[in-house]
Amino acid sequence: MTPAQEKVGVRIRDLRKHFPLPHGFLATLFSRRGGPTLRAVDGVDLAIAPGEIVGVAGESGSGKTTLGMTIVRLYEPTEGAIWFGEQDISHLQGEALKAFRREAQIVFQDPYGSLDPRLNIFDTVAESLRIHGIRNRGELTDRVSLSLQRVRLDPSRDFVRRFPHELSGGQRQRVAIARAIVLEPRFLVADEPVSMLDVSVRAGIIEILNGLSDSMGLTMLYISHDLSTIRYICHRTAIMYLGRIVEIGSTEDVIQDPQHPYTQALVAAVPVADPLYRRSRVELTGGIPSPIDAPQGCAFRERCPSAMRHCGDAEPMLRPVRNGRAVACFLYE
Repeated sequence: MTPAQEKVGVRIRDLRKHFPLPHGFLATLFSRRGGPTLRAVDGVDLAIAPGEIVGVAGESGSGKTTLGMTIVRLYEPTEGAIWFGEQDISHLQGEALKAFRREAQIVFQDPYGSLDPRLNIFDTVAESLRIHGIRNRGELTDRVSLSLQRVRLDPSRDFVRRFPHELSGGQRQRVAIARAIVLEPRFLVADEPVSMLDVSVRAGIIEILNGLSDSMGLTMLYISHDLSTIRYICHRTAIMYLGRIVEIGSTEDVIQDPQHPYTQALVAAVPVADPLYRRSRVELTGGIPSPIDAPQGCAFRERCPSAMRHCGDAEPMLRPVRNGRAVACFLYE
């Protein structure tokens, strides 16, 4: 096993990413916090074991993408720590940050927008190699070819001179994955990698990611709103709501026996192939609150069918309940 294939774990502790919003002088003058702030990620603890695939699920606006982008340092964390193996990478700068980015990559949601239409597939995949100082033409050719073969664009010679507009959506996403793995990273964030694709090609992309986890020893954070795909690929799943994790456990446990009322609502909304199966619905009122002006206490209480009077007094902490499961809900305290 080469050094690039050695598995490495990722840990985050009390991670926060807040975005200050534009505001006027009077708003700053009369605000104790110095103006409005969007609290996209607001105190997340998470450990991903070496070689593990952890899913993050939740509605749009829950902070999933911001969490992934902060972990790979595309965003500077506002507070908290990010550990990559034994190294704290929370505040790396310059060459140290560049070196870390060889080890941690991200695949974005939109294969149409993430590829430069001016570059052919060879230059698209080779770009990050060149950025990190690899210029030898033979080595570039070998590594690009290997990367394309790993994502099942084979023979690679049929694709390297083509441009993104000449490929299907599924092929473009395979190119995006090839670009992410060409540096032999050890950690990968897959941010909604199949949500823009036809249902018929989603399984192929998921199988590729699953295979890369095994063959390359990749540790992975898989972000999705679709619990069906998460169930297929992820060992454990974390449910996010308004910047916080409200439940985490083995994927099968979370889906088969959801504990948090929000998780119950998400699971109840997943379509079931059996037309005779009748699942009880969990009705939620309204939409996810604004991360700029979140409700006091439990952020979910205004939509929760099980809300109690004291849910507005404090934010429930993520606590172990059983068998590696943890839930942030006053029902379990």
